Amino acid sequence: MNLNDKVSDVCIDGNWLWPVHIVQKIGDLLVYPNHVLRDEERDRLYWKTRLDKLCDFSTSGVWDDIRAFRDEVSWHRVIWFSQNIPRHSFICWVAINCKLSTQDRLERWDVPCGSVCCLCDKVKESHDHLLIGCSYAKSVWRWFRGKAGLDGIIDRIEHGHSQWNDVINAMAGTVCNKGVWSIIIRLVFVAVIYFLWQERNARTFRNDVSSHEVIAKRIYEVVRLRLMGLQVKKSMQSQSAAKVWHFNFDDGGGTHLSV
Repeated sequence: MNLNDKVSDVCIDGNWLWPVHIVQKIGDLLVYPNHVLRDEERDRLYWKTRLDKLCDFSTSGVWDDIRAFRDEVSWHRVIWFSQNIPRHSFICWVAINCKLSTQDRLERWDVPCGSVCCLCDKVKESHDHLLIGCSYAKSVWRWFRGKAGLDGIIDRIEHGHSQWNDVINAMAGTVCNKGVWSIIIRLVFVAVIYFLWQERNARTFRNDVSSHEVIAKRIYEVVRLRLMGLQVKKSMQSQSAAKVWHFNFDDGGGTHLSV
């Protein structure tokens, strides 16, 4: 045998004809099933799935086989949707899993940190306080009342009786579809979390302070610009959204910036 030999050279009429010295080294070769090989047909690459099914090879198929599977969470559509802003969704995903490096979390690692929330300078910073309990955070949330379809969530936050998990469960119960208001609700919710975390870090590490109105207007503009990149069908819902978020419709039914 040499490097130019093919499998068909050792499979004649469905029978293996491996050289004796190779069979002595690799005896298992004889137990593999063989098939009638045809020179006119190209070889095909198959992938055997974790369910022992043969299928065409693909990177997505391999990933599905080797990745760890867990139960689907109820809030996944709140942050992972095709119209999202990836960096916002990532920070919100970290926040939902309570993994932001807030002061209460750092203290568990024996990391020295400040004693009060840098946004309100009133109480000790904690995960729930930073996102929904802080007076600064509540002011940002309140700014979007009547603008984003989040009034029910904002009521929960303003009353101060809800915990972070309650807010997430309430968001998971909202309608998640391709409707323009459903998209706006999620874009704003995720953006508020992102910008609150950014403001916290700006104050902590750069001593750079912005008012809640400045942050809210930044969120509004970022969400508005994201809406400009979408093909929004003209309907009663999208027209009502256009009045609040200041975009117009072009002749093809998409959106463009209002003048």
